[in-house]
Parts: sequence; structure tokens; C-alpha cells
Amino acid sequence: MKKDINKFFTSLPIMIFVTVLNLCLYGMCVFSLFTFKFDPQDVFGNVLMIFLGFVLPSILWFTRIFSVVEFNEEGVRRSNFKFLCKRKIRWDEVEEIRFYRFPGWIIISKRPLGYKDFNFVVERRDVIPIMYSKEVVQAIHKNTDIIINGIDDVENI
Repeated sequence: MKKDINKFFTSLPIMIFVTVLNLCLYGMCVFSLFTFKFDPQDVFGNVLMIFLGFVLPSILWFTRIFSVVEFNEEGVRRSNFKFLCKRKIRWDEVEEIRFYRFPGWIIISKRPLGYKDFNFVVERRDVIPIMYSKEVVQAIHKNTDIIINGIDDVENI
């Protein structure tokens, strides 16, 4: 029997934007390598250019942008490329699920979030952020009865 799993990218619009931005950065780096005088004696400058233009954006691109959030009957799991599990929260560990309306994100947390700022909350290690969509809300409701603060409490009024 196959498990019922719902998978979503953390943020598809941000992923597309950063992909286009990285392609532009790669193009600018290649252009600058070919148009400026290449000095074989300047090893540090060449290595720095390659690192800042290719390696660092690629690392950030693959580790931060291509993360997938999976919802199933056990809990929530955030991973990169299905095999690098970064965070996992079981449903019985979830203390609060909150919708932040201004940036449009849903935060699943092991601790109460209170009225903390979105930027402060996202940096914590015990949360899993995901961009809001109706499918994400349906996946959460299908797997748990926990109320989503900012969505469920407004709909019931």
C-alpha cells in the first residue's frame, strides 16, 4: 500500500526568480572572464571570481531553493532532492501552525510562535516554512486537525 504523501516546493516563485538570477550571474561571470585581461599570475583573483560567480551561487541555489516540503500522516518533512532531510516534525510535536498574511507563508512550529515577527520566526531551527496555497492548506487539514492560526480562526467567525 502506497503512503498518501503531498509534496510541495517551499516557494515556487522564489525558486524561478533565483534560477533566472543565477543564470544572469553565470553569464556576467563568463562575460567578465573573457572580456577582462586574464592574468595567470593573479591566482587569488581568478579563484575568487570563479568561487563568487559559480560555486557560491550554485551551493545556495541547490541547498536553499530546491527544498521540498512533504505532508503525510506521520508529520511534515523538509528535504532537498528527496534524500537530504533537513527538518522533520511529527504531528504530535507541532505546537502551532500560523499563517503570516503579508509575506504569504505558513509556518509549522514545535514551539508557540506568539506574536513574533516573520523574519525572526523563519530563522529558527524548529520551524518549517512553506508558501501559502490552497493545496497546502488542504494537505495540512487532510493529515491533522490542528487549527491554522490566521486561516481557520478567521473562516469560523
